[in-house]
Amino acid sequence: MKFTNWRVWAIGIFATYLVGQPIYHYTEATEIGIRLNLLTREVTRDTPGWNVSAPWILVSHVDIRPTRVCVESTGRGTLNCKLVEFLPDKHREFVMTEGFRYWWWSNRFSFNAGYDREYRGMTDLLRGYAYSDKKFPFVKVVQE
Repeated sequence: MKFTNWRVWAIGIFATYLVGQPIYHYTEATEIGIRLNLLTREVTRDTPGWNVSAPWILVSHVDIRPTRVCVESTGRGTLNCKLVEFLPDKHREFVMTEGFRYWWWSNRFSFNAGYDREYRGMTDLLRGYAYSDKKFPFVKVVQE
């Protein structure tokens, strides 16, 4: 896998110098923890519960519960919504397509004025993949 994101390296190097000891993190039963080893560039999955990793291993969590995503409008027309879920077995394909980062941060500083719901983080990414013309192996549309 090819990772050219300098921020991933900067975070890993900073964590190594800052802590220099194992890092503890918790993965919920409804999440998948995707781990990136900055030294070997290997992408693996975490197990649910408490986990210990070295400072050069980054972990980003993805909620695997079905999520409702919509294309909304301020008009009085109908809403187009889908129920989608992330397939945890396809986490490598997801990282190959999207790259590794803390997906929770994605779209954190956007403001969708006039709409009741703001799409942030993984929900925003799932919405893009669900409404794409191309089918992606890591996103399953449960219900149209």
